[in-house]
Amino acid sequence: MAGNTSNRKKWLWAAVCAALVIIAFAIARNIESKKPVAAEALPETAAALLDRHYQGEAPALVLKKFDDLRTSYEVTFTDGTKLKFDRRGEWTEVESHARPVPSGLVPPQVLDYTGRNFPGAAIMEISRKRKEVEVKLGNRIELTFDSGNWMLKDFDD
Repeated sequence: MAGNTSNRKKWLWAAVCAALVIIAFAIARNIESKKPVAAEALPETAAALLDRHYQGEAPALVLKKFDDLRTSYEVTFTDGTKLKFDRRGEWTEVESHARPVPSGLVPPQVLDYTGRNFPGAAIMEISRKRKEVEVKLGNRIELTFDSGNWMLKDFDD
């Protein structure tokens, strides 16, 4: 009898601990934080991209963000241009109202398509997700491409 009660207590204790861990993860998932950091705190990949495409420009603000258990970075220049990076320093989004996205950041298939179909329309925003790339042109047209075969998935004007 005493051994049976002991096993129940162990299982109850294990269940309570598991519930507490689940609750802790649920709370942590909803915690958001962002703090300003020096540009030198950016991952090497992000710093190299800024050196290559925004040479000689110093960011006005660099934020390190923690949201949904993920770290990311956001760089803002004085003209309002924003770049977002994942924890490894790979860009995820570039947006600007003042200047086009550097062509070196745009996949060649997207440059080719927009050049043929929207001559003279600058790419002002680009974002990439797991399986798609979305661009916003200066003429307010939004295009979404499948990043596997580079077919147009969506057209929004």
